Amino acid sequence: MLTSKWHMHRMGLIDFWYYTNEEFYFKNGHILLRGSNGSGKSVTMQSFIPILLDGNKNSERLDAFGTKARKMETYLIDENSNRDERIAYLYLEFKREDSNIFKTIGMGMRARKNKPMETWYFVIEDNQRIGKDIQLMEHNLAISKQSLKNRIQNQFIETQREYMARVNQALFQFPTLDDYKESINLLVKLRSPKLSNSLKPTIINELLSESLQPLSEDDLRPLTEALSNMDEVQNRLEVLKQSQQAAKSIQNVYEQYNYALLDKKSLQYVEQKNKFDELTKKQKELTEQKNHANKMILEIKKQLDDINVEKSVLEEEYSGLAKQDLLQLASDVQRYKEDLTQQEKALKNKVQQESNKDNAYVSCKLKYDKQKDYNDSLEYEIHKSFKQLNQLNENMQFDEHISLKQEFLTNLNHDYDFNYTKSKIDKELSVLNQGLELFQKMNNQKVLLNHVQDDYAKEQSLLEQIETELKAYQEQFRLLKEEYHEKFLAWNESNQILKMDASTMKKFFEIISDYGNTERYYEIDQDIHNRYVWYLKNQTETISKLSIEIKQFMNELKKIQEQYEYWNDLKDPQPDIAKEQEEARQYLEEKKIPFIPMYTLLDFDDSLNQDEKNTIEEQLLSSGLMLALIIPDIYIKKKS
Repeated sequence: MLTSKWHMHRMGLIDFWYYTNEEFYFKNGHILLRGSNGSGKSVTMQSFIPILLDGNKNSERLDAFGTKARKMETYLIDENSNRDERIAYLYLEFKREDSNIFKTIGMGMRARKNKPMETWYFVIEDNQRIGKDIQLMEHNLAISKQSLKNRIQNQFIETQREYMARVNQALFQFPTLDDYKESINLLVKLRSPKLSNSLKPTIINELLSESLQPLSEDDLRPLTEALSNMDEVQNRLEVLKQSQQAAKSIQNVYEQYNYALLDKKSLQYVEQKNKFDELTKKQKELTEQKNHANKMILEIKKQLDDINVEKSVLEEEYSGLAKQDLLQLASDVQRYKEDLTQQEKALKNKVQQESNKDNAYVSCKLKYDKQKDYNDSLEYEIHKSFKQLNQLNENMQFDEHISLKQEFLTNLNHDYDFNYTKSKIDKELSVLNQGLELFQKMNNQKVLLNHVQDDYAKEQSLLEQIETELKAYQEQFRLLKEEYHEKFLAWNESNQILKMDASTMKKFFEIISDYGNTERYYEIDQDIHNRYVWYLKNQTETISKLSIEIKQFMNELKKIQEQYEYWNDLKDPQPDIAKEQEEARQYLEEKKIPFIPMYTLLDFDDSLNQDEKNTIEEQLLSSGLMLALIIPDIYIKKKS
């Protein structure tokens, strides 16, 4: 852009404090105020900077020490004032460095006793100047709010924040309003009196930090992209977690399948348990028979012992018996032997039966131990499965799990009907399958959502980039319009023919400022064309008149040329002479007195210009000397 920098050019106070209508001019943006202490230098400057930069008129902004002792209202109406109402204006005019382009910012205030102060603002960008094109005073009083609004129209601003934004846009072009606000706050801090007394390292660090240029979007874009990549990684991690959760769900279903197999094995366990109970019952019966046989063996052994004792007694008695009793005794012994043999046979049969029972017991014991080990393994598997079921139930929340478990464990040695449990599990499996399908759909939707979010993030990034470019183009467009302002003004100042008046230039500025919002740019071309047509018409009429005059002058010139040629053809052109002079010449010729007219001897010095020569000729001609005749002196003496 070819536009030059803005400089503060003029500041003004209208009916403010002790000023009625005062202006102060800057030199290249600088001003020096001199005066004794208490003369109002600080009040004057603090009423402009920084108040007019953002419109913030808080008490601490009016005092360099940051106190709230001063209020804006007191500069309009104080306790000793005899005025109940007062309107004042403050304005600050800026000028382009290399052209007469002006912008003016300012604020109006209306103070009334015992009422809050009313404030309004303005940013004038159409090159109109206060005191020249816009008057803020009428009859020695400041104009009202509505009067100003009617005069400047859309350049009138109601709120302080909008005014701050307009000032930033018109003069400083900070990227954001917060950046502009921070720069003003830094200006307020640097304005503090005796700054050197409070220059602690922390204060310096704070001031330097606040004065740093904010990071642009180009600087932040790599960080944003890195954070976006982190978000993508986080999203992928979430997807992996969801996949893991889905795998766990599949694992749970697989475990449910294992539990179904466990159900089948439980049925087999119950069947084997019933067989085991039958064998246990048979073992118990055999044990009872064995115990009974043992008792009979003990009784027989006791009987045998009794018989042996009796035998010993009988043998002793036999030895003591007489011979006559031997036959009887032998007969008894024979009988007893037969009885003993029978008893031994019976004992042998009992022992054989006992041995058979022991063998059967051992066989049953082996089967029992084998079945018990199998039952224990099944019971271990059952408890292990129930442990897994407990863990699974923490996720599934199967309501009847505890009651069914308790019922199954209570009836572990009896037949158990799994139909109800199976129906409940089938129902839960159906719900889980439906949930798994819904989860799969949700997972697919999440994947789709992630893609949509990625696309949205890319579109958002593209939108932010477009908005940034749009802001840059808008700023470039605004600067281009200001450049056109400056070029139009320079063109009008350098123009010598189609020069525009102030009202037309104001109109041109308004059209350029509204370019893009309205389609009035053709009016500039139309006005310039109308001015050109008007000028061309005047020039044509002037040329026509001059042509007629030239034609007349040419006719006169032709006549003069003819006279010139006539006189030029004469040997000595002679001016018109009177009749008496002609008679005098005839007399001299008759007397043969030589003579020479004076105008034939007249010659001018080269140092004389044509005007001076014409003047001398005219004087000589009017005096009659030009037509005088010169004769020799001797003829004058003869005549006398």
